[in-house]
Parts: sequence; structure tokens; C-alpha cells
Amino acid sequence: MTAFDLYPAIDLKGGQCVRLRQGEMHAAEVYGNDPVEMARRWADAGAGWLHIVDLDGAVGGAPANRMAIGKVLSAMTGVKAQVGGGIRSLEQMTWYLERGAARVVLGTSAIERPELLRDAVARFAGRIVVSLDSRDGQLYVDGWTRPAGRRVDETARWLAGLGVTQLVLTDISRDGMLGGVDLARLRALIEPLPLPVIVAGGVSSLEDLAGLKRLPNVNGAIIGKALYTHAIDLKLALQAVRG
Repeated sequence: MTAFDLYPAIDLKGGQCVRLRQGEMHAAEVYGNDPVEMARRWADAGAGWLHIVDLDGAVGGAPANRMAIGKVLSAMTGVKAQVGGGIRSLEQMTWYLERGAARVVLGTSAIERPELLRDAVARFAGRIVVSLDSRDGQLYVDGWTRPAGRRVDETARWLAGLGVTQLVLTDISRDGMLGGVDLARLRALIEPLPLPVIVAGGVSSLEDLAGLKRLPNVNGAIIGKALYTHAIDLKLALQAVRG
């Protein structure tokens, strides 16, 4: 059976741990001022992975919370992390990887600069993830603020041809809403994709996780607001997906 991993999300805005509703930066809810403490909280609950995002970087196009993320990476032992948000150069990728990130997550730069993506895949084999942010099957970039003018399914096939081996797929309309995942829509979107997918957006119950685990091509889920509001207990969730 393929492993199914859970990724507690640590989203940083102005150095604080926040959650957004449908990607709206002005609607950020603050859940902590210490990203290292938050990372330790999820590690103590048994997390094997963390999903860390520089929200300011994603919108602004350059890392803005890099030092805070570096502190988290330095503090974590025995827990892997994937890091994204505003990563637009090989130098920035190298910085995170050298400080302990297991993978870097590319979004806008992967879509708009294929030559950079080719170089990254060649240099950091197996450590590059591409994030596809979807609203009704359409791809969005620049921190979910701008439609890219292309569909998610065709983009995934194009990325596979460039050597990408892992995707993050976020349903923007459900992110931060605690409304659950739309399993039927996700199945229709994900089943034809040529790459394994980590799903994000709307995961709010153990039932959601059980449904995602049954979907083809899905090997993980990112959980954000449901953890911070205690809708999901991470220890119980990890037991459920590992059992």
C-alpha cells in the first residue's frame, strides 16, 4: 500500500503563523507568533512532515519570511519539511535545502519560467514539488491572485514531461473554509493526472482523510485550519491514516 502522509501547514505572514480564507491576505487569522514553537507542537504530536509557506513571499514574488523559516528548519530534527512561497531562483532553493528542507515547493516560477524548473529538477532531483492552485479546474498564480490562463490537468501533463515527480493540488474555493473536500470533483480532476498528488484545501475531518486516502494518485494531505481550530486532532489523524 502506498504511504499516505499528513502535512501540518505553517503559513507565515509578517513572521506570524496565520490561516487565510480562500487565500485572502486581508482575512488572515493569527494563531501564533512563534513558528518554531508551532513546528514543535506538530512534531510532538507525531508529524513526520511539515508544509511551510511564506505567504508574503508568494504574493510579493520574493522570500519575506526566510529567516523565520530557517529557524524552524534548524530547530527540527526527525521531522521533514517542504517549503514554498516566493521561491524564484536556484539560489533561494539552495538556501532552504542547505538549511534542512527536504523539498522546495515551486508555484508561479515553475509555471512561468520553465527553464528555471528544468534546471531545478536536474540539480535537485526528487526534491522539487510543484504547487498547482485550482479554482474550478483553472490554474491560479502569484499567491492565488491571478488566473494563469491554463487548466490544471494540461499543466500537470506538461510538468511531468519536464521531470517533475510530485504535485501539491490546492482547491482555492475550499481552503480555510472548514467545509470539507469535494471528493467527486477531486477524483475527476486527479484520476487522469500523470503524477502523485498531495491535496490541500478544505480538509476538515477524519472522514475527509479517509476519502482522500482512497483516491487514486493521492499520497498525502495538507491540513491547516482544521488543526488550529481543533476540528482535527493530529495524533488521531495520524493513527487513522497509518492504521
